[in-house]
Amino acid sequence: MGETESGFLDYCRRLWREHLRHAAPWAPDNLIFGGVMLISPLIAVFLFYGKNAISNIDWRLVKTTGWLYLAALLIYAGFHFFKAAWKSDVHRQQEIAEARAAFVRKVAEKDADFAAMVRMKDGEFAARMREKECEIAAKNAEIERLTQPDVALVWDLTKDATKVKSWFGKSIIVHNRGDQYVYNVRIDPIPLRNPLTFDVINEIAPKSEEPAVGRWNAGSETRSTATDGYNQYIMANSEGLDEKGWTKKKSHNRGISPTFMEIPMAANFESQNTTWKIEFDWHYDPPDDDSYFSRKGGYKV
Repeated sequence: MGETESGFLDYCRRLWREHLRHAAPWAPDNLIFGGVMLISPLIAVFLFYGKNAISNIDWRLVKTTGWLYLAALLIYAGFHFFKAAWKSDVHRQQEIAEARAAFVRKVAEKDADFAAMVRMKDGEFAARMREKECEIAAKNAEIERLTQPDVALVWDLTKDATKVKSWFGKSIIVHNRGDQYVYNVRIDPIPLRNPLTFDVINEIAPKSEEPAVGRWNAGSETRSTATDGYNQYIMANSEGLDEKGWTKKKSHNRGISPTFMEIPMAANFESQNTTWKIEFDWHYDPPDDDSYFSRKGGYKV
């Protein structure tokens, strides 16, 4: 109860101070000037007509005027007192609105800071996740590489060829260097205007090799690398090799020709219920015995 009364009295005192603050502009004009105008006729009568003239004043009219002035003063003061309460409430509402707006701005700033921090953390997390994904992909690639059958294309003499070391006796050989059988070995055709297609090799035993037999059409005839070699096909399709951009300049002066051929090739096969594809570049330079295959990579199909 005491706290309530103390709070009410504090409110009244604040209201009275607010009333006086708002009354300061209008009080001199409306109170002091009105009071001066009330008593100035009496003073003027005294000054001009002397003390005897005071007795001739109608004091009932003066009293009535004074009471009317007092009533008007009370009404006027009461109106401004209540108006002061309204202005105080408006001022308070403005303060509350400004405080609320400041709070909202502060919360928005905090939210923006928090959102920026979250984005930064998300970015760091995303970067870490990308690093993990790259690590996992690298590990998977390494696992795939280690588990990938070791099958290679090589340029060498076949078992049935003569042992004369010349380019004419050499051929493309599929070498299974691994410990598992490989099946349905298919070398992709060389996609020139007159393509070179290869026979399917049904199976190759572990640590074994099989020659790849390529065939192409020469007019109405069908030719084979097993009987005609590869150089006939290469020379007959040299323009197509140039168009593909597979003819390269040598970096040395060995051999008769200043150029060699770099032909992309791929071998597809099955092993352990999985289909694989391994890609190679065939470096073909028949005159100087500098032909070979370089492996580019392999993957599951």
